[in-house]
Amino acid sequence: MSIRPRAFVRAKQVGDYTYFQVVRSYRDVDGKVKQQMICHLGAVDSVSSAIDREKRKEGHERQKAEGCRKDASYWYEEVGGEILATREESRPQFEKLEGKRQKLVRDIRYRRLSGKEKKEK
Repeated sequence: MSIRPRAFVRAKQVGDYTYFQVVRSYRDVDGKVKQQMICHLGAVDSVSSAIDREKRKEGHERQKAEGCRKDASYWYEEVGGEILATREESRPQFEKLEGKRQKLVRDIRYRRLSGKEKKEK
């Protein structure tokens, strides 16, 4: 029984450029061998330089994710509690304003239906 690698690097020649891709082989439901591209490494001089570039990109993405995580933590801890408290405190004021808005909408509709709306010159 032989153990096959799950993925491998393939060099693909397109015109004057050589592109490297990480692919995996598998069999579909009909038993045909297929290849699925997992990652496109781009047109680089060698496989090792492509892998180094991907590692740098991964490090950059991890830094961005950490920054987003810190921002989310700040907003949840520092601002989130205040927003919830304010929302509960402002409920009566909201209901009062909503009542006024609904009354204005009814008045406007009544004026339009009854023809009492003033004509602008």
